[in-house]
Amino acid sequence: MMKYLGPILLLCTLSLSSNAYAQAPCPPSAFNGKLACMLPALYGSTSGSGGFSAQGAFGNLGHVGHFDASIAQTLSPLNGDISRQISLLPTASPGSGFSLMFDPALKTFVTTTDSLGPIIGERADTIGRHRIAVGVSYQFFQFDKINGANLANLPAVFIHADDIIDNQPPNVICSASLTGNPDQSLASYSSDPPAMPPHQDNPIGDCSYVRDRIATVNRIDLKVHQITTNVTFGLTRNIEVSVVIPYEMVRFGVSSSATIVTGAFKATRHYFTAPQCLNSNNSPPPPPFVAACFNHRFPDAALLGSSPSSSSASGIGDVTARLKATMWRGERAAFAAGVDVRFPTGEALNYLGSGAYGVKPFAIVSYHSRVAPHGMIGFEANGSSVTSGNVATGEKGQIPNELTYDAGVDAYATKWLTGALDIVGQRVFNAQKVAVTSQKFLAPCETNDFTVTAQPVEQFSCDVTVTGSQPNPTFSFLQVPPPVSAPTLTSTSGASYNITNASAGIKIAPLGRLVLTLNVLVRLDNGGLHAKPAPMGGLSYVF
Repeated sequence: MMKYLGPILLLCTLSLSSNAYAQAPCPPSAFNGKLACMLPALYGSTSGSGGFSAQGAFGNLGHVGHFDASIAQTLSPLNGDISRQISLLPTASPGSGFSLMFDPALKTFVTTTDSLGPIIGERADTIGRHRIAVGVSYQFFQFDKINGANLANLPAVFIHADDIIDNQPPNVICSASLTGNPDQSLASYSSDPPAMPPHQDNPIGDCSYVRDRIATVNRIDLKVHQITTNVTFGLTRNIEVSVVIPYEMVRFGVSSSATIVTGAFKATRHYFTAPQCLNSNNSPPPPPFVAACFNHRFPDAALLGSSPSSSSASGIGDVTARLKATMWRGERAAFAAGVDVRFPTGEALNYLGSGAYGVKPFAIVSYHSRVAPHGMIGFEANGSSVTSGNVATGEKGQIPNELTYDAGVDAYATKWLTGALDIVGQRVFNAQKVAVTSQKFLAPCETNDFTVTAQPVEQFSCDVTVTGSQPNPTFSFLQVPPPVSAPTLTSTSGASYNITNASAGIKIAPLGRLVLTLNVLVRLDNGGLHAKPAPMGGLSYVF
């Protein structure tokens, strides 16, 4: 068996050396049609010239691209989860419903007449020397959650980047950080003589604009149609090779409802560039503001580089080659070992493949009886892929390694009808895990009624520093609103989680060695992408 492993592993190792694309996979100037670029381009260009910035979304022209880093940090980890799990969906096991078993009377191996075998699970038997088994199956996946969060209702909050250009007080870097100096997000004013209220006097500097944040509610629609072809060939009585060729049809849709939560004290607010929000010189009109200035729906075809609301892609996914050998076979029990090598033949930027090689050694045990148990355990080591890294720069990131396993039984009612039940699982290691959690953000300095009041209702003055000479004393006036909490997408590096499915189905042999398979895959936990019950149908034949 080892003579077959060398060339495969060498090819895989040599192909793992590349770390980055020659150019950015998702260009900043325009949406390029790739599904993995739809999230970065949702709000417009992926660079500082679009999106929540000067061209298109924001009318505050002095704050070009100041929310882009937060957008990328919040949404980019979704690409890694989506790409990796779509390319590693459970498929029907290669091989035939018919296998060989030793007949002591004939002193040779004959085709078994009991169970037609598992569906998603594995058994240790091989199909026999120079036999060929061909199978085709279809599965449909509709994803509805990611790590327990509803894909139709994903909140994400974007905060302002640190700023050393606009209107800051002397020696202060304006920042939305909760742990920085309070003056980094406050307003400072000077008065001589002091007046009340003091914040009506001369400004020293105003960092309160960094309190503006973008609260979004996002929807992701993800459906996958998968047609898988399995071909297995028996090299010897105990060794077989297989190839699994998936054909994927992926439909991906994304939309977002965005609201600017204004928090500035006296500084210019951020606003969307709806026509009613601009004067003739492209400056914001005075209050009262209208709701359209602070609420917008994306994608928006008018924005530079904005993605469409939905798109689709189809093509060959990642092809897997298998070498499997029965290492020991008793009268009913058997033990096998082997290796799967996954090739990055699917286009990762269209969610058709992982974008990286993977190697999975595995071991299988099975037992022949009317109710036949079987089990498999393997470890998959993966390379690096751009969808697990940064699609804006082309830098690749490591696809998490996985422990894979299945355990189940197959039981025959008659020689032409078998039922199969399996638990199929993955333990994902050292992954970047996205989830919706409650986080704290800077609170607004004031409350605005956009349609009624002529001027903002001042709830907090945030910070006023008043200086003066005798007989007027120097004093400070400080009103800082406490942080507020809001749900948002977050990502955690180095996380591990489980992906567990139950597989239940039947195999029918209506004619000779032709086997019809009907199955459903049901998700049992919430790790990673979660799909609704996934139906499968297939046909296989052994020659």
